[in-house]
Amino acid sequence: MRFKLLVVLICANTILFGVTINNITGKVEVKKNDSTTWIKASEGMEIDLSDTVSTGFASTAVVNLGKATVALEPLTRLTVDMLVDSGSKVTTSLFLQVGAVKADVETSENVKQNFQIQSPFSTASVRGTSFRFSGLKLEVYSGKVALKLGPPKRLKQKEGSTAQDAEEPTEQEEVIVNPGQKVEIIPGTTDVITDDDRVINQSEPEDTTEPEIDRGAPPESSNLTIIWSQE
Repeated sequence: MRFKLLVVLICANTILFGVTINNITGKVEVKKNDSTTWIKASEGMEIDLSDTVSTGFASTAVVNLGKATVALEPLTRLTVDMLVDSGSKVTTSLFLQVGAVKADVETSENVKQNFQIQSPFSTASVRGTSFRFSGLKLEVYSGKVALKLGPPKRLKQKEGSTAQDAEEPTEQEEVIVNPGQKVEIIPGTTDVITDDDRVINQSEPEDTTEPEIDRGAPPESSNLTIIWSQE
């Protein structure tokens, strides 16, 4: 009698949990990575790597990514660029093309969360927090968020690859946003001002695509407006 031996190899860095869409209201669609057409999203629908979720007018949805949830506001498009679980660390990278999201990221004692949302204007990186992000506006509810200014180099994972296979992101200027603080990015100049229009730092725009930001002590106000230039 012959026996067939099936050997299954499990990589240490792989997606160990499904990504699903829940709490759908209104018109929510998904574009698969290998498709050019949009399909109607259904409750509990699984999302694969490089899929894009889109919400229509007066429509919302929640994307569940294990220990993190991302609530999409109306007229939002979000792509899953990377999702890797190595056991001791979960690496998540999402790309916000347009719209706004509210993210809640849970941490545990033995698992580190490396979570970021990129946009054409900035990148919000956290280790465990709750915040609202639109690319141009950031509001932190709990924890701390590292806001990197300027267009990012997208951290994209190829199917079957690991976090270590991804290219290292380029260095960008970074500011730390604390709980209760709101930040708004307005392309145009290089001033950093508070909500009472008090100038914290001002300099002439340089011939560079990187923003000039104040790196001194944060102002007393909880609301900041970071105005920066982009070629």
